[in-house]
Amino acid sequence: MFLDIHADTQGLEFPIIIDPTVSTYNSSSVRDCHVSGSSVCVGGASAFNVYHNGYSNYDYGELTFYVNPLPTTFDQIRTATIKLVAASIQSSFTIDAVSTIPSYSTTFTNSQSVLAGGNETNINVTNSVSDWFNGKWYEDYPIISYTIKTANSNGAGATYWGNIGINYNPKLIIQYNKYNPTAPTVISPNGNEVVDTNYTVSWSPATDQDDVQSALQYQIDVSTNNGGSWSTLVPLTSAGATSAIVNFASFAATNSALIRVRAFDGIGYGPWDQSNASFTIQHNQAPNAPTGLTPGNTSS
Repeated sequence: MFLDIHADTQGLEFPIIIDPTVSTYNSSSVRDCHVSGSSVCVGGASAFNVYHNGYSNYDYGELTFYVNPLPTTFDQIRTATIKLVAASIQSSFTIDAVSTIPSYSTTFTNSQSVLAGGNETNINVTNSVSDWFNGKWYEDYPIISYTIKTANSNGAGATYWGNIGINYNPKLIIQYNKYNPTAPTVISPNGNEVVDTNYTVSWSPATDQDDVQSALQYQIDVSTNNGGSWSTLVPLTSAGATSAIVNFASFAATNSALIRVRAFDGIGYGPWDQSNASFTIQHNQAPNAPTGLTPGNTSS
């Protein structure tokens, strides 16, 4: 089935759902079609088979999704899924979605196991949609096309609904990253502290319009030369963390240390925040004065 879909997605929040009911048309180059055996593309299909007869002939569908104009504010694809509603799934099999347009980008085969008796199949096509977006193929090709076929040759397969209504039509669902996180705020060490070995680095959480704060992770870097160079202490914290215990034992003593922290939302990083002033890394420090001496005063 070839579906050419027109949808104005400007200003929409994720996920965007591109639905064939918006607009579908036939032309000599892009057609709503299915292929049966060795036949030519048949237009106007209300359903299509994904099937192999066990000998030499395949039935398969061709899907084309029109995804332009794109929102101008997002910068990365989170996930992309083709959703198919089944008229019947006769037996378990493996379904393939092979990217076909744009033809000069990387070709991806996305496979998904399908169980007999189900009524919906979701195929992860994040890699091909990300390649299409990151390579800016959409500037010349505002469409993404897939051949939907079985990877089996044992007669297993299914029949999927085509262009018959919003609840049944094939859909391309794209989740994208619209906003990167804001900067967190370093609380400690934020200047003039003296650090020896283990020390709790803490910060106020960042915010993100795409994600809750409890989903954000943080990268922690340290500089021992007032920001001239940086090394990573913690690549990523656990989600939602606002502190981390860091061991400074391997760092040479210095009074020019800085900490910086930035948030990560699973796709993009936010800006750094760093210590307002330098702190000191000092090892082999003198012990604290003892307390509770007996006798309690010098006159006794």
